[in-house]
Amino acid sequence: MRIVQVGLGDLRKDVRVQKTGRYLKRLGHEVIYVSLWHYNESNCVFFPINSDESGSLYYVANNRAGSVLGDAIEDEFAPDVIHAHELDALWPVVADFTPEAVTGLMRGAAPIDLQMKTKSRHARVVYDAHEWESGRRVDGKCLEETELLMQERAWRESICLQRCQAVIAVSPAIVEKFHATYGIVPYCVPNCPVLPDIRFDRRQMRALLGIRDDDRVVAFAGNITGGRKLDLLAEAMEWLTSDWRLMIIGQMCCFETVKALAATDRAMFIAPKPYPYGDQPYRKTLLDYLRACDVGINLTDMTIPSYRMALPNKLFEYAFADLVTVSSRQEDSEKLTRRYGLGCVVEDELDARDLATAIVYADTQRVRQSELRAEFRSAWSFEAQCQPALDKIYS
Repeated sequence: MRIVQVGLGDLRKDVRVQKTGRYLKRLGHEVIYVSLWHYNESNCVFFPINSDESGSLYYVANNRAGSVLGDAIEDEFAPDVIHAHELDALWPVVADFTPEAVTGLMRGAAPIDLQMKTKSRHARVVYDAHEWESGRRVDGKCLEETELLMQERAWRESICLQRCQAVIAVSPAIVEKFHATYGIVPYCVPNCPVLPDIRFDRRQMRALLGIRDDDRVVAFAGNITGGRKLDLLAEAMEWLTSDWRLMIIGQMCCFETVKALAATDRAMFIAPKPYPYGDQPYRKTLLDYLRACDVGINLTDMTIPSYRMALPNKLFEYAFADLVTVSSRQEDSEKLTRRYGLGCVVEDELDARDLATAIVYADTQRVRQSELRAEFRSAWSFEAQCQPALDKIYS
């Protein structure tokens, strides 16, 4: 079976895309990756980038112009399945625009103004919904515009779903939301890690990073952006004893937040975020770095509905590196944290001293709950949770 995975950005670095593609390749399928770029001419051109060690090909498409992209993918690659990651990749694949509508899009018109229609494809279409679109973060120039943009995304998703033969969601809460809203039951494929090979143990990584055996380390793994309470984490470090250090692993997207984190002399930065897979025996992965730490931070802005329903990859990454976690009250995260002793759950309205207290408490649970976390790693690995769903979709 020939499968084209479509998404935004550099798919070579997208962990979810790569886990899916690698597994489908092992099943014997041919996997091609197409990264969407920008609106350009009405004709879609595919620029080859390179191939990976398994022989999978990577391309960049120079626009997202409705049926131009969907038709072009079928003409160029003749796929059996188009696997679209997120709504911004799905709607260009299934939308059916006239040439006039394509021109309107290129000039900045919203799809809702163009009476968007969809068309069936020769290939099966799989929609991989990374978020709940009706409740995701969309920033307009004012509150009214923000609400309209969110309504537009929800409307666009409801139209596009009519052309999908399978839908994937990243958490049980979003699966339930799809069922209640659209009457469909997506396959649940969480952002679970692949069972790791331990290349560098805790003692080795601490020695490499200059961390003493008796130091305690709190970690944050992810892009440094707003909505993740990182300013609060910087303040909380002042309430912790001098043997605590802070490790930040990720892309530095928000300069003001980086400045706040760097203000504490106990912070170390590792950027960009290391890749989860070690393609070379000497390459240190994200979990290798996390094994040097003790407590992971998984906090988010709970005023955003999609965030409340998310099941972040951080929760899994910390647990797979045998850290305990301080988490927000996200629906599924809270259930898993309490069931498997992954750490502690905190209220959204907490101050720096509360967060410091939660970090110390979670650290006391690290040894006590180790057997439950081992059970979690077995039950919630990519092999246990995600492969069975992908087997059903691609059988």
